[in-house]
Amino acid sequence: MSHYEERLEHDMLLIRQKTRDLGEKAETAIRDAIHALLAGNHPLSYETIIRDNVINRDNEEITRMCYAFIARHLPSAGHLRRVSSILHVCVFLERIGDQAVGISKVAVNLTQSLDETMTRHVERLEEESRHMLHQAVTSFNEDNIELARSTKLLDSQVDHTFQNAFKDLSNENNKATWTIRDLLGLLSVFYSLERVSDLSKNICEKTIFSVAGEMKIRKPVKILFVADSNNYLCRMAESIGKKSFSRCGVFASAGRVRSSEAEPAFARFMQEYGIDFEASSYTTIEMLPRLDEFNVIVGLQGPVSSYISIIPFNVVVLEWQVGPPLSAIPEAEKHQQFKDSFRILSEKIHDLMEIMRGKEAVCGPS
Repeated sequence: MSHYEERLEHDMLLIRQKTRDLGEKAETAIRDAIHALLAGNHPLSYETIIRDNVINRDNEEITRMCYAFIARHLPSAGHLRRVSSILHVCVFLERIGDQAVGISKVAVNLTQSLDETMTRHVERLEEESRHMLHQAVTSFNEDNIELARSTKLLDSQVDHTFQNAFKDLSNENNKATWTIRDLLGLLSVFYSLERVSDLSKNICEKTIFSVAGEMKIRKPVKILFVADSNNYLCRMAESIGKKSFSRCGVFASAGRVRSSEAEPAFARFMQEYGIDFEASSYTTIEMLPRLDEFNVIVGLQGPVSSYISIIPFNVVVLEWQVGPPLSAIPEAEKHQQFKDSFRILSEKIHDLMEIMRGKEAVCGPS
């Protein structure tokens, strides 16, 4: 190994050691913040807040070291990917430290101790998210792609645990036992722990990029169309989405009530546009297993709240005015109304996909 190569490896080793230490501090911050919250240990909460200054300084120092490394060695290929990934990972770890600070601030401002239900939710969320963080940091430190890939899969379980915690927190009975300030504080704690899992997933993705050069694959947008029945607008919207944006979106539709067979004129219209309408299924909202798996729910006939009483926390709701119910369209006007609705829905779905996925969304049929 040449003198230059020895110097390069030495400088990289220093950066990686500093990054490893930062990861340990971020893990400790989350652990101490939750312990202080559950135990009512205000001194530990304040200590966690103060120690975040060290995490911030370490992140700044690693950033300085990375830029100096780039200027000194002009790295390429693997070394450039690694130093680029370290810059990102340190930002993620610094943000995890911020989540610990947020939890600690809630802990010192709660007016009462957590009850059994809230304690159980906090403990489970902390266990899952910190386990994910530990494995993510380990995978990055050890260049372990297999561990990174398996750790990414844990994120969906943390999301599910968060949804359950949020559901219990939203229970009407809690209004009688918790102040609004405390309820908002607990929601902040749940959200902070869920964010730890998201940031841990980001660390895993940077591990894969650093070692193998694989870029993050963006998940398809999941969109659900709902209306009073599922025999016209909803199924038209679902069909347009599947035909035009199948590479970057997953589309479904459901009605509040179960529909009868398709209107013959509507089925013929859809077949004219090259859509095998008869292959579609009739689905009610109650038949859907989990609404929280969708990114967006679009209402096509009135407010979504008239169909779904509880909107999942992470789901975006849109309401589009497209056309009247099928029963309100005169027979002679149906074909023109189908054409107008098809045009409006095509434009709206195109605009939505372009906003959410950029120009790559305009990908045509797969």
